[in-house]
Parts: sequence; C-alpha cells; structure tokens
Amino acid sequence: MHAALLARYAKPHRAYHTLRHLGECLVACDPVPALAPHAAEVEMALWFKNAIYDVHRHANEPPQCARWAREAPAGGGVAAEVAERVEQLVLATQHTAIPQGADARLLVDIDRGNLGADEARFAEYEQQIRAEYAHVPEPGAPRRPPRPGAHARVQPRRVRLDDRVLWDVARAGPRVELGARASTTGLAFVPGSARLASGHFDGSVVLAHVDIARWPERACAIANRNLTREEWHAAVGDSLPYRAPCSGLPVPQVNGKASN
Repeated sequence: MHAALLARYAKPHRAYHTLRHLGECLVACDPVPALAPHAAEVEMALWFKNAIYDVHRHANEPPQCARWAREAPAGGGVAAEVAERVEQLVLATQHTAIPQGADARLLVDIDRGNLGADEARFAEYEQQIRAEYAHVPEPGAPRRPPRPGAHARVQPRRVRLDDRVLWDVARAGPRVELGARASTTGLAFVPGSARLASGHFDGSVVLAHVDIARWPERACAIANRNLTREEWHAAVGDSLPYRAPCSGLPVPQVNGKASN
C-alpha cells in the first residue's frame, strides 16, 4: 500500500499535489499530535486525501479518496472503526462544512496550511496549481460563459487564520484576500450585488465589496484624501513611482511642493 501511494503522488501530471506537498503536510502534523485524539488516523488521512488526482475528470474528488482510505486499511487488518474514521477525515477535506471534532479540525488546518505559507512558497504554489490546470484558460482568454451563479460558489470553511479569500475559479487560485476575521461561520453573496457577507461566532455580520475595480474609488471616498508618500511606500513599495490615486483631491506636499 505504501508503494502504491508513493507511486500515485509521483505521477508526472502533478505539480503541486506531489510527494513534496505530502511531506509538508506530514511535517506540519508531527509537532502537534496532542491536538488530535487520533493523531495516527489524521496522518493516515493526509496520505489518502489527494491519492487520486486527475484534473481532467472528477475522479480526484474526496469521496473517491475516502473510499480507498476506508477499503485499503480494512483490507490490511486495520479495525473497521478506524478505517471508517479515516474515511470521514478524508471527506472533511471537501471543505463544504465546518469540520467537527479535533481530528478533523487539525486535518483541515494542515490541508489549507498553504494559505499561510511565506510569500515565496505561496507564489510557487500558485504557479504549480496553474501548471496542473494548464488546460483551463487564463482569465481574459476566450472561453464558454460560466453557468449562472457559478462565479458565486462560496463554501464555508475554516483555515488557520479564518481568512476570507476571494477565489478565482478560472485560474484555480486566490484572487485577493479580504482580510482575516476570527471564527468565521459562513459566507454568502448578497443577491443582486457585489457584496460578500460573512457571519461570525460573536454574532457580527461583515459586508465586503468584491468589485475589485471599484476599490480605489471607494477608498478615496472613505479617506477623502490622497496617500502620502510614506503610505504609498508602505503599501506599494518602490516597484512603482508615487502617484496620487485619488483624482480631484489635493496631492500631499513634499518640502513645499506637490509629490509626483
């Protein structure tokens, strides 16, 4: 079984869901066994969660992996109740509901740990996912219009930072982070608008405008001033020269002269 799983993760069509990714998950699991009542089963689920992975069809869905995770250990003499728990853990990686139980919460945190990776690793992750889905057109390329509502498929999930990420379905990657909010319990688009509502355990509901093209306009209306050169440097860096983003508002002065 070990050899069969290694062979699956070594298949040439994989770029991100490889032995390296599996190794990163196992390393993340090593220091925290006390967080899970059945740490060995969490580790077993990590091995199986991406064992079946074909980007050209739906055979890599978690239910397929979960079935193998139940049948393979049971066939090797593992107790039936253990195999069933491993199956349920793999199903938790569908991210369709808040994970229940410490084992599932740890597994889901590890599975989504890439979202908390450093900038270089996250950029590499995006490139690797793009490579796996190279057959999917890049944003802006001609393609068949999506099904009605396909752009608004948002599923409640919990990751290590309870972050809210606007996902680009076409490129299979995050488009923009909307900021972290503790204990997010659900996400839904407000019908007929470009606003995303997120609910939280403290009873609050936060509205985020997801029409990214209008963010500069909205920011200027809220701030009612332009960025200073220091604020520009902190937010943008030195890669772009300073320019006043809010047309019609005064440009901050530098040594008695307008910034440019």
